[in-house]
Amino acid sequence: MWDGIDNDKLKNEFDFNNKTLDAIQKSLSEYLETKRRAFPRFFFLSDDQLLEILAQTKDPTLVQRHVNKCFEAINLLQFTEKQEVVGMISPEKEKVPFDKIIDVNEGDKKGNVEKWLLEIENEMRNCLRAIAKKSIEDRCPRI
Repeated sequence: MWDGIDNDKLKNEFDFNNKTLDAIQKSLSEYLETKRRAFPRFFFLSDDQLLEILAQTKDPTLVQRHVNKCFEAINLLQFTEKQEVVGMISPEKEKVPFDKIIDVNEGDKKGNVEKWLLEIENEMRNCLRAIAKKSIEDRCPRI
């Protein structure tokens, strides 16, 4: 008689815990989706990789492990001791300095990796555009 009561109680507890776990997983998926919508390059990362990045917001340099999955031809970001991003480094170790320093702990960027990565993406484009323009001017001087 006690076995039946215990089994029913365990079954009900198991069902309740499964429903709770499903709700937690759904909420986590929705949270990760909001981060991916804020920074679409996060779609290149698995849920585990994205969670690892989001869990390490106190140390922005830990994003280095995954930066090459978000940005093609960028192997690392160049950080200062003050956790400012000052450039990017290719897999071939070529360093490209940014024109603008990006402080990852400034304002609402602190703890929001997607915000400072968006700023890095914009600076990367601006920097490469300026380098390309300068190289064209150096190669083809106006007469």
